[in-house]
Amino acid sequence: MKIQKIKLWFISICLLSFISIGFFFLFFDVSTIVTKYRKFIHYSKSHVGAIVYNKTNQTIRITDYKYIHMLPPGKNSRDINIFDVDGLIVDQPMYFEDNIHFDGVLKFCDYSRLKLIEKDGAIDIEAKNVWICKLLNDFDFYNSIEEAFK
Repeated sequence: MKIQKIKLWFISICLLSFISIGFFFLFFDVSTIVTKYRKFIHYSKSHVGAIVYNKTNQTIRITDYKYIHMLPPGKNSRDINIFDVDGLIVDQPMYFEDNIHFDGVLKFCDYSRLKLIEKDGAIDIEAKNVWICKLLNDFDFYNSIEEAFK
């Protein structure tokens, strides 16, 4: 008896959902929805991007996809016209989340904000919004640029 009630309830929810979707496409202009979606994608690509702030006295190498750029001391990635940084090349001791990394590439997503600060002979990576990248499974250390962006 219980199973039949659950099946009946499930079927009625599915039917109601199907009818709701039908009304949605009947009363809303699909071209308007597509246009708004395209505007959202354009806004996202022009306003959302990872930033690296270099608060050290050293030049840091960053990547825009596979392309390497030099980030001078005291500058951020937008100062050198890199809107969306995709990776940080680790070629000197860098401290992050209780670990010291000596070489490799730190790849992160568009929502990251990294601040690099010199601390005790190493560069400390202070990261904001990394939890989003970890949730999206887009934050990790790799041995090379080829491995990070394959």
